[in-house]
Parts: sequence; structure tokens; C-alpha cells
Amino acid sequence: MAKSESSPTEDEVIQPYITALGALLPQTKTDAVAIQSLTIVGNVTSSQILAGSDLAGAATNADASIGKVLVRGNWSASDLVAGIADITADGFGRNDTLIPGGSDSIVVTIASLTIQGTATGSTISDDFFGITAESIRKAKIGGIALGLTLNKDDLLLDPANGDFQLVEV
Repeated sequence: MAKSESSPTEDEVIQPYITALGALLPQTKTDAVAIQSLTIVGNVTSSQILAGSDLAGAATNADASIGKVLVRGNWSASDLVAGIADITADGFGRNDTLIPGGSDSIVVTIASLTIQGTATGSTISDDFFGITAESIRKAKIGGIALGLTLNKDDLLLDPANGDFQLVEV
């Protein structure tokens, strides 16, 4: 099969991004959903899925939520973020804050996340990855529901590497 001109070579590193700015100044939590649903048939690797960020990845919209996310494969060294800024630029999942300027009446959420395979950070030192929002309603990895509470949860998802966290800000 011929390789297209836009296909990367084996030596190239591709950093996949999905960004959705969402509606600025939404009036309801329904209007605040920037990504209604997302199904990924394969694996998510070295990727960022950012709701509330512009095309350059800059945290812009504090009121951008995510609906249902389904990953049929594995999750590795990647971020899923709704309405959160990495103000220290050290990776999501630590030192995160809400994007400033949001409505007090809208809680930025990730409605549900299901990863059917495994979920890990990476073996590289000094990197960090996160699943983070103001509220995460449901999360399941490898068929096991995470024990989310009504409080702000902060769960280490990859104890072996220590660099992948689920955090409610």
C-alpha cells in the first residue's frame, strides 16, 4: 500500500490534540458542553483532549464541559481535561486550576469516562498526565469503576510510574 504524503515516517513524533473551545458565557450546563461525546475505537497514546482550550491549546473557556468519552483500547501518557488550566506547565493532574472567568452557576464536568483497556502514564521521568475537571461523575478503567465520591477526588491511576492522576479541582 502506498504511503500518502501526509503520513508520518517512523521517526516522526505526532502529538495528537483534540480541542474544543465551546460556547463562551453559556447560560446553562447543557450549553456548556463543548464535547458531547467521543468514542475512540483504538488506543489513546501521547494525546491531549482539551475542552475549553483554543486551537493552540491555550486555556480560554472556563465553562467547557465534556459528555461521554469511550475508549475501546488502552490509554497511555495522555490528558482528558475540561475547563482546567495547567498554570505551572508541569503536566495536567497536578497544580491545576480552574480557567479563570467562569460562571459561578456552571460546574465544569466530565460526565463519564470509560477506558476498556489499561490506563497508564509513562516510564519517562518528570512528565505528568491527568484526567481533570471541576467534577467527574463516572469513570471506569478496565471494567472497574473508580471510587469517586461527592468530595473533590484526587486518585493516582498509575502507581507504578506515579505520573497519571484523576483530579477534581
